[in-house]
Amino acid sequence: MEPVHLASPFAFNARGVANTVVQDSEADRRDRAYNVCVCIEGEREDNPPFGIPDLTFASLPLNLRPLQTAIERWAEVPVTASEAEEAYVAARRVTIEIG
Repeated sequence: MEPVHLASPFAFNARGVANTVVQDSEADRRDRAYNVCVCIEGEREDNPPFGIPDLTFASLPLNLRPLQTAIERWAEVPVTASEAEEAYVAARRVTIEIG
């Protein structure tokens, strides 16, 4: 039997069993990167350095290198990140590709 991790976001299937992904699969690497991205540094009391830097008040263009470094460190996957301005919206889109 292959080793598994809990899937992210955490959910149960119709039979009430927690969803899982095979360890080191593409889905597992994506889930690990997702877990890092949804946590801002300092939010986890058990591991304060875990997560990405807070970019809420960062100036434009964004410096994505700290984001890439955090994902590569905690998710242990190589990534590339790019930034684009959303048309007609006061927002920016950051795209992260897992290599």
